[in-house]
Amino acid sequence: YLRINDASSLSVTSGGFSLATWVRPTTAANFRVAAKATQEGSLEWLLTYTATGQIQFRVWDAIQTKWIDIKSTGTFLGDTGTWTCLAATYDGTGAAGLKLYRNGVLLAGTVTSSGTFVSIKDTSADLTLGVYLRDWSGATSYGLGSFDAFRMYARALSGVEMTSIFSGGRSAARDVISNTGLQAFLDMDFRSPAWTALAAPAANASTYSDTT
Repeated sequence: YLRINDASSLSVTSGGFSLATWVRPTTAANFRVAAKATQEGSLEWLLTYTATGQIQFRVWDAIQTKWIDIKSTGTFLGDTGTWTCLAATYDGTGAAGLKLYRNGVLLAGTVTSSGTFVSIKDTSADLTLGVYLRDWSGATSYGLGSFDAFRMYARALSGVEMTSIFSGGRSAARDVISNTGLQAFLDMDFRSPAWTALAAPAANASTYSDTT
């Protein structure tokens, strides 16, 4: 898995934000895609597959017992072993402002909530790909598989932009869409000097690559 130190630019507490990444799960069930959350009072958001293969996006309020959530009505256990572009957006308007995309297509979803959501808390949680530190059960759970081309924006991307990200493929340039609001872009190119100090993946690690 990949763990990126917390930074204020990675916490969007007002307005909207968007996430997009390519994944190839070894097993899609309970595959942890990306998170900025732990179960120790530092909960911001989580993008994951559920046990039944639904795609789920949850955003927590500053009062951590409150949250908004969307789960796809369809299930995608068939994504196992296949490169898939997953994305989620939140436009800042509450539960109705959550959207899920798969391969550039807006997914039908069921929205739920707990309490009255007001705003996201700026926590000290690190940004993680391929792991949810202390999940619903209090244990750490992993997303075993491969990742590529992670993006985060401090705005809600449009459906047209999501289609462009998918159509550009895993090697799409950073500016395949407007860079306005771009907070993070990880192309997973381990040939870059910036990545040479990383240790070899551990037993629970997913792989991150811009190759097949």
